[in-house]
Amino acid sequence: MPRRAAPSGARPFRTWRRAGAAALAALTLALAGCSSGGDAAGGDGTPVNGGTARFGLSIDPPCFDPHYTGTIMNYTVARNVLDSLLYWKPDGTFAPWLATGYRISDDKLTYTFDLRSGVGFSNGEVFDAAAVKANYDFILDPANATNAAKVLGSIQQVNVVDTDTVELKLRKVDSGLLRSVSSVRAGFIAPSKLPLKDKLCKDTANLIGTGPFTIQQYNPGQDVTLAKNQGYNWAPESAGHQGPAYLDQVVFTFLPETSARTGALQSDQVDVIDSVQSYDVPLFQDSADFEYLVGYDTSTSFGFNLNAGQFPTDDVRVRTALRDGFDVNAVVQSLYQGHVRRNWSWAGADSPYYDPSLENKWGNKIDASNKLLDDAGWTARDGNGYRTKDGRRLTVNVEYIAEAVRDQRDILIQSIQAELKKNIGLELVLNTPDSGTFYSRLYSGNYGIYPNIWTGADLANNVTNYINDWLYKYAQPKPAEVTAINDLALRAVGSLDEQQRIDLVHQVQRRIVLDDALFVPLSSGAFQIATSARVHNIGFEPDSLTVGSFHDVWIG
Repeated sequence: MPRRAAPSGARPFRTWRRAGAAALAALTLALAGCSSGGDAAGGDGTPVNGGTARFGLSIDPPCFDPHYTGTIMNYTVARNVLDSLLYWKPDGTFAPWLATGYRISDDKLTYTFDLRSGVGFSNGEVFDAAAVKANYDFILDPANATNAAKVLGSIQQVNVVDTDTVELKLRKVDSGLLRSVSSVRAGFIAPSKLPLKDKLCKDTANLIGTGPFTIQQYNPGQDVTLAKNQGYNWAPESAGHQGPAYLDQVVFTFLPETSARTGALQSDQVDVIDSVQSYDVPLFQDSADFEYLVGYDTSTSFGFNLNAGQFPTDDVRVRTALRDGFDVNAVVQSLYQGHVRRNWSWAGADSPYYDPSLENKWGNKIDASNKLLDDAGWTARDGNGYRTKDGRRLTVNVEYIAEAVRDQRDILIQSIQAELKKNIGLELVLNTPDSGTFYSRLYSGNYGIYPNIWTGADLANNVTNYINDWLYKYAQPKPAEVTAINDLALRAVGSLDEQQRIDLVHQVQRRIVLDDALFVPLSSGAFQIATSARVHNIGFEPDSLTVGSFHDVWIG
């Protein structure tokens, strides 16, 4: 099993490197007003009340509202503000949260949730069945164009039974529904604020939830400060304690430069940093002063989604040659030095849907890849050594949304770029557009490869919601191989027999990775953070993969 940190505070590893003097000087001024503070104590492991956790975050989230954003880097802040009906635990079971229990009808089409009483939004609004209905109806209304509609799409109707009981009527059996309602994307916003729609992406003063923290102040490009919600008393049943958070504040300072984050942690200007780079791991991993933590690999692997609806990747021979035209082991090992695992399966290695039968079945078949391209008619070469056919160069464009780039993955792609040119004469062109440009290209089908991980543990729903209805939203009709894979995924979504679901998702993965070469797994999707040894109980969410709620975190 991989190294990982659990929300309970399990802390398996420690870690690393230095920033330049100029960067540190600037950070000193920016962070001078922040100190960890807190009550003296905690040496015996007893949680300490008070103080501030200072987090050096690699991006200024372009959208804080999880109803609208699908970029997981944005969820670290949001999960501290918004709660969900259930909490999805690392072992795959569910802990009560804002729902104390649920019942499923015999036909599996009605889910009834009993809600916790006494819960309120931080602005005084009441959380009840009407608030659940308001949020879910808002998410599902096509006029609002929410990203979260993808995870709640099986819901046909939301009914208020009474103040503390809500009923979800499904249009089809959805074995992933409980996972969906535990997602931060299905978190609850004060109903009076929902009409602001996507303005809540940046209007943080109005992003009001029931969570353990509120957003106190947001300075674009600089930082966002969360303040303790003093009235909070409804943490998940699996949480380390009930009642308000231990910390008074959490300050996220935006530090996009790796050296700046690393230097800030080493010089005690922040307590936590994310996106720890492989060359810095030794600084933190074996130090008594720091901890290096690796999160869950429960979602999909990071890899290439290949567009079967656009030339030249509409030819399975080209897709297969690209998949097998380089050595994934070599490029991942060279870049990450053993700190990030190479993945074989579409599902991450911590997922119950991981398929070990895919190991050593594909990749690094250079001769076979060249023969496939010869057979596909790409036999000529231009002056730069790239293959051509009918005067066109064999080029595949990679569209990687700029805000989602982390963990040196742009460098990983550049390494693959060089290998594919050398080994099979294929040109890979990496573009990192802003979100607006990216989505314009995606929705028009103007991409060859979309590199990403799909969040959420329910991989069957990921196929139907993202691959079938998102990556190929532009395609009418959809490529035959995509339609066939979607049919398999729909069978998995409709099965409440877990072993049958696993078998079906394994079949989906074999089609996606082996038979149709629609996805090339590259590396683990797990997040890495480094912390001061004074930070306790920090961990990750197995659904969003990011650092979870700071409710149980304390400094001491």
